[in-house]
Amino acid sequence: MKLMHILLEGRKEDLRAKYIKSMDPEVLDWVLGISDLKDFNHKYTDFVLRTLNKDSEDLDMDVDVLVGMVKDFDKYQSQLQKKDINQYKNAEELDAALLPFKVKEKERELENQTEKIYEDDGFLVLRPLSVPAT
Repeated sequence: MKLMHILLEGRKEDLRAKYIKSMDPEVLDWVLGISDLKDFNHKYTDFVLRTLNKDSEDLDMDVDVLVGMVKDFDKYQSQLQKKDINQYKNAEELDAALLPFKVKEKERELENQTEKIYEDDGFLVLRPLSVPAT
């Protein structure tokens, strides 16, 4: 347990040293303190810090979007062509790579929200069980 804590702190300090001159220290500390990034032992935090628009009007939302993307990356990593998040030049490239997987997941989710009423060679009648399934 102590070794993991030392590695986590080492990675965190390395990131702090790398970005302290290019970012507001308060923003940097805030990003380094995000629990979802800590849960991944900060292995994706460099991507978040590198791709974050430091001049954004809504930094909270931008960070939330990036953290969501790294969670999706971690989830689909084995199926992606580029398995290292740092191979993606920017958030848009990563988002484009993740899109097919997120669309498939949404389709599966919606399939579970419909009931098949009738099916033959020419017709398929479904009853939506939720508003998104309509």
